[in-house]
Amino acid sequence: MSTALCRRHRRPDVVVANTTRPGEKGQHLIAPGQVRASVAALAVGAALLAAGCGGGNGKAEPPKLVTKTFVSFGDSYVRATEPRANYGKNTELRVDGSPPVRAYIQFQPFGISGKVERAILRFYALSTSTDGFQVKSTSGSWSEARLTFDNAPPVGKVIGLSGSLSKDHWREIDVTRLVRSATETVRLALVALGPTELALASRETPSRAPQLIVESRRAEASAAAR
Repeated sequence: MSTALCRRHRRPDVVVANTTRPGEKGQHLIAPGQVRASVAALAVGAALLAAGCGGGNGKAEPPKLVTKTFVSFGDSYVRATEPRANYGKNTELRVDGSPPVRAYIQFQPFGISGKVERAILRFYALSTSTDGFQVKSTSGSWSEARLTFDNAPPVGKVIGLSGSLSKDHWREIDVTRLVRSATETVRLALVALGPTELALASRETPSRAPQLIVESRRAEASAAAR
């Protein structure tokens, strides 16, 4: 209800009084007509309060934070020493600095509306590492069943760092900069920072599959009372 409408229904001349019995000191009788007017005024006031007149600060309700989790729909890794080999069905993703071994993961977020506030890559480490790896963007599409070192897409900018890893523990990396639209497929590459090979769980182990957790805010149509 608008502020103007609220003002139009205000009744400063109506005073709600308690009915009393005759003869009580300092008290007076209220005619039946006055009681009916008071009851009617109370009904109007209740309706206005339910509609949001009075007591509000005029601000819209804060948008709700919605969190959705997406499991990888494709992941694999490639080795420089085996340029034509495909590892799409392996239960592990491998990353190494020497010789080069890179892992690739892709997600397809859907059903997201509103502004993306935060996106997290969550994975399960199968190795302990003090070096960890970099998460980088990639350009071009690829297939889990056909990805090899020879046809793997080039890697782009650094999105985040894993930090040190502990075996048999989950780890999270902020990749918000990479998640711009719900209609896009999110593709990323894991590039080693050290010379020692490390392993992560792939989607072939469903309970430990890589995840993309997306938090977004969707504004509600309702506004607070004025």
